[in-house]
Amino acid sequence: MRKKGDISLTMALALLCTALILCTAGMGGASEAPPAGGPFDGCAMYRTFNDIGAAWREGLITNRDLVLAKTKAFYEERSGVDPTCSTEALEDLKQEVLEDVYRLSHELHQSDKLHLRSLSVDLAEALDRKSVSSVQAQHGTPVDHPTTFERIARALDEGRIGLKESVFLRAELLFAPRMVPPQSKFSPRPGEKVAENYWPIFNRDVHRVKDLLNQDEKALLRSLDPNLDAIVRSWEGIVGALPNYPQLTQTYTAKGTNYCQIHYTTKAGFPDAVPNVAYVALVASTLNQAIKKETQHFHAAYPEGNGLLQVYCLGSIPNPYNVAMAGEWVDVSNVPGTASAKSGYMLIDSNLDTDVLKSTIYHEYFHGVQSAYNWQSDLWFKEGSASWAEGYFGSCWENYSDIYNKADSIFKSPNSPIFDISTLWRRYSTSALVFFFSDNYGGYKFVLAYLQNSVNQNDAVANMTAALHASSFGDAFIRFLLALYNKDISSIKAYMPDVVVESQFSLYGQTQPNEVSLLGAQYYKLDPPGAPMNQAPFIAWLAPSPSCSGSPVGALAWKGSQGPANMTTAPPNPVPTSYLPNAKQEAVYIATDVTYTNSSDNEKRDYTAYIITPYVHIENVTVTPNQPIPLGTPIDINVTYDLTGTLTGQPFGVQFQIEQICNKHPFIIGGPYSVSSGEKKDFPPYPFPAGGVGTYYLTVQMRTPLDSWGIDQSISTYPQFTLVVTAP
Repeated sequence: MRKKGDISLTMALALLCTALILCTAGMGGASEAPPAGGPFDGCAMYRTFNDIGAAWREGLITNRDLVLAKTKAFYEERSGVDPTCSTEALEDLKQEVLEDVYRLSHELHQSDKLHLRSLSVDLAEALDRKSVSSVQAQHGTPVDHPTTFERIARALDEGRIGLKESVFLRAELLFAPRMVPPQSKFSPRPGEKVAENYWPIFNRDVHRVKDLLNQDEKALLRSLDPNLDAIVRSWEGIVGALPNYPQLTQTYTAKGTNYCQIHYTTKAGFPDAVPNVAYVALVASTLNQAIKKETQHFHAAYPEGNGLLQVYCLGSIPNPYNVAMAGEWVDVSNVPGTASAKSGYMLIDSNLDTDVLKSTIYHEYFHGVQSAYNWQSDLWFKEGSASWAEGYFGSCWENYSDIYNKADSIFKSPNSPIFDISTLWRRYSTSALVFFFSDNYGGYKFVLAYLQNSVNQNDAVANMTAALHASSFGDAFIRFLLALYNKDISSIKAYMPDVVVESQFSLYGQTQPNEVSLLGAQYYKLDPPGAPMNQAPFIAWLAPSPSCSGSPVGALAWKGSQGPANMTTAPPNPVPTSYLPNAKQEAVYIATDVTYTNSSDNEKRDYTAYIITPYVHIENVTVTPNQPIPLGTPIDINVTYDLTGTLTGQPFGVQFQIEQICNKHPFIIGGPYSVSSGEKKDFPPYPFPAGGVGTYYLTVQMRTPLDSWGIDQSISTYPQFTLVVTAP
């Protein structure tokens, strides 16, 4: 499914400025907001919430910004009091804030959570609630999007309504809103979107309630929408259950390698009218090209009807809210002789720009290809691979930069599960993962293997794991996370933005406790400061908290490398530890959890990261007493050194040795000795036993960490100095 339209950069900047002003002022935007009506009539705080939500929906602010702006407006600026709002409205707005905190807690920083806990016991309780439940994940209901549909999904998840009731509520809201009483809990709030890109999830749920409906309920669904009419008629075994759009009085049949029939109208004044017949011919020819390319190696989509793929040119999907979509594939009938395939048809907007039309057709037809294998396979990968098909088969690249820069994309919100389907833009952005696998594992063959595996199972990660054969999905996923950071996925390299980094370390040590999602990621940019620390090795490890529900791991890598550093076990913490030979360039540490079992796992993994660069530097060497020294006089060599990059209270061991040059060959005359030190340290004076009168040429050297770690060391050598011993 493809969404229609977007805002320009200039408009986005203007909206962002407006959103920031509104979030700061709290009361702003009232003059431009639509009349609230009902319990929200005249409520200024409600209008502020609308403005914040509008900025979020346009991608101008992140999930985290949304939560913080609402909590600031409600709890800090107004302390839950607004004389313009009724008690009912304030209670509803409070519940909205708490639900956002509950659902989006994984997007908050640890410092954010501490601040919210200090504001209200209610907020603390919302943070302590379990995040997105397994029921939501299994149903594929949107979990992070403030729409009427999302509130219905939450009620379904909490058992307050059943699946059948949720289907009818959504159908009535879309196609017969007068059937939903204004006082209903699920009537749309003024300014609230009813749904966004509703059809894939809604269509699947409609099919799921097939056996729960009586004849009157089926008749009601049929009366609401031509597509619902087609779906319900298909349940009765009607061959060619197609929608009836009486206004589309003209047809165009294109014959070639593949066949399609276009339904359209050119009648002036009709909202569904195409600009001219040439547009219809372009739809047909583009679709034929897409079919030819996409079915060269993949199964063709099953057309619903008489053998021709039916395409309907519409001004918009017909519903009173004008949920604008550029195109849609509609699954209708079970395909005889298959276990999981459905046939269907296509809806296309009747007036798209040529480039958008092409990308939409390649996208929507690939949804038909997917349904020829399994129409119920995971929605996030269906959208990601359909988006991949736009570029791979159609050479349509113009959308990727915009998609990947959305606030909810896997680039801008990396610490959410890859399988999160909360918004369409996020699902589209998973095309980056599909491009990574196709670039590295055989091009279309990887996606083909995935679809073939999907015949017997819906879970996308299980299908990808099977498609990788001997390769490990976990290892490949970590390489993918690194490729995001490096902008190193060749097919989309030109369109990849910077991935959002949790924090940047120039001084190294223990991080604050943090959280990571299953198949999500927290990125730590390690940018070495100037000398002397830039000569030290990187060492990093990750320690899960005792209560951690998963298995978080960390991967350390150079900027530009294709894989993480080698792993070893090193004291003082005998746990898997990553290291890099030296810290002369930018590196990245990625925390993730790849121990995937199923998409119902939405618990956060608590951990603490340790990122260090142990460095030793000899600052000065002195000899006592002053030279020349009479033979037999006790001689002490005094060393002052600096040891940095260690953990507080847990310094690294240092090896110390003295070499003497004899006949141009050095040999150790003292050490190596292991010492443990904090930052600045004077080494205990080393007694030098002079063997006789003469001049000694000595070198002092220190190393850290200890040789027993088996990794590269930071080495500091003091310039050679002389020690003169004379006769007594």
